[in-house]
Amino acid sequence: MSKANPQQIDYNKDTVVDQYDDELARMDKDKDGTVTAQERRKYKKKQSQTTTEYEYDAEGNITKQTTSAPDTTVEPSMTAEGYGFSDNFLTQNEDVRAAIQLAIDNDWPQEVLNRYIEENTAFGQSTNDTQANFDIQIVGPKNEDLLKQVTDREATLKRQVMMSGVQISDEEIAKFARESVRSGLTDNDALAFISERFTMPGTTPEGTQQPVTGQVGNILDELRQLARSYGITMTESDIQMKAREALKMGGDWRTWLDSQRDVFRQQAKTLYPKVADLLDQSDLSTIMQPYLSDASELLGISVAQMQITDPMWQNALNGADGPLSRDEWIRSLRTDPKYGYDRTVRARQEYTELADELLSAFGMA
Repeated sequence: MSKANPQQIDYNKDTVVDQYDDELARMDKDKDGTVTAQERRKYKKKQSQTTTEYEYDAEGNITKQTTSAPDTTVEPSMTAEGYGFSDNFLTQNEDVRAAIQLAIDNDWPQEVLNRYIEENTAFGQSTNDTQANFDIQIVGPKNEDLLKQVTDREATLKRQVMMSGVQISDEEIAKFARESVRSGLTDNDALAFISERFTMPGTTPEGTQQPVTGQVGNILDELRQLARSYGITMTESDIQMKAREALKMGGDWRTWLDSQRDVFRQQAKTLYPKVADLLDQSDLSTIMQPYLSDASELLGISVAQMQITDPMWQNALNGADGPLSRDEWIRSLRTDPKYGYDRTVRARQEYTELADELLSAFGMA
């Protein structure tokens, strides 16, 4: 319990009894819970009492006595402007206006007022020091300098967004530009803002995927190609998540892509354990290339049509002790019905040649 305010009266009506109420309690001479204008004047006058100063000789005797008259003048109260707040700002923040009036009534120093605003107003509790300084100055005499900073930041952001290829409205860019200056955000925060707003494009009315341009288009192309080379299937949500990670790197996104190669390699080792050792040397696409070439030659199918994630081609990797030898693979292509070798042009040519040889052997050709 405070000695100055034993009854715990909430003088300033802010729902909290604290040191600010203690100061008012000292003025409340009759302790009725209300500080009148007369009590304020008496309290201020009491702070200026008659003072006497003495001068002494070497033996300690008083040689001079000076008495000053009571200072009955009252220092002019601080104004809202004197505390650093403009009328425009106070119009938008009525709880701060009430706090300043309390400070003016009680001649609080600036630091006491600042602490009170921070602890007891919605404005103080919802802003940090950087944001608070911006909010105060943007509606004050320094607003032109701040507005230029916001305008410059907005122009920079628009360039970054255009280069990224991410679709963000001018309204969102303007809003973030202001907040970035207000909160002292960094370039990394701007990259995060751009990346968080990237979403995978939908389809056109014709049913084709909408094109993506700029940096994010390059990221998507190289990311998909890298995943395919390791036989990794990615969902649209996976691709979007990884594209956002890359966008946060800005111009260094290829460094991130190099690290992603290691991620895909480890995933591929789990999916294709029989070639795990080979994956330390190259990607799955390179490992399967000779098998696909043989299949293309025998079956008359273009390599470009073959997906290395298709189980039909991955059979080449599933020998008893690892990948099939070339002879084993070719034998499998010729004899396994799922490859349809007997229906190929090459097979028909071989059958024809064999038939001709048989006829010739029996003298029937």
